[in-house]
Amino acid sequence: MRRRTTPLGLGAVLIVLAWAGRASAQVRWDAELEQGVQRRVLASRAPGQEDAGFGPTFDVSGHLALVPLARVGLYLHYDGSPVSSADTRDLVSGGLDGRLGFPLGVDLRGYLRIALGAASTFAAAHAAAGANERGFVSATQGYFGEVPLALGLIYRVSRGLALTGEVATRIGFGFSGPAYGAGGSGEDVLAVGFDLGVAWGR
Repeated sequence: MRRRTTPLGLGAVLIVLAWAGRASAQVRWDAELEQGVQRRVLASRAPGQEDAGFGPTFDVSGHLALVPLARVGLYLHYDGSPVSSADTRDLVSGGLDGRLGFPLGVDLRGYLRIALGAASTFAAAHAAAGANERGFVSATQGYFGEVPLALGLIYRVSRGLALTGEVATRIGFGFSGPAYGAGGSGEDVLAVGFDLGVAWGR
């Protein structure tokens, strides 16, 4: 026996579809690309080991907002951290990213950022600086957790497009692996830098 579609049933379906469309329209999102410069501070360095210098950074992130001015998402970060002319380390990290915004004007707003992620560092094999031809340092790799913190600005250029800038720090903890063992460059306990970028979304 076939069931007949009642007006009440059709009405319920239309209400559900209308609610889903409205909820989808209310979901706000953003995606960002940023580039900057950063300096890492190394603790527990070997005697005579130089501290890290300034290096480039690249960041990609995306967020969703279900309540105004508060967003949560994911981030991916890269930075090159030079320790000496013969040793530039590559660090990659990623994890959860949270932001709390506050309005500063019609097209300008600020935000506080706190994130939690995991990081990996890699230093390629190279000749030891100042050593003879036989002086050689093997490739090393290490791992640690990080807490990125930042204060940023977002300026809306047009609908769906904005320019971004932030001053950031990264706190490292839980170091492991050969890169952070005896003879390593030191532990990446702190990093400071700034980024400029572009964001899309609503």
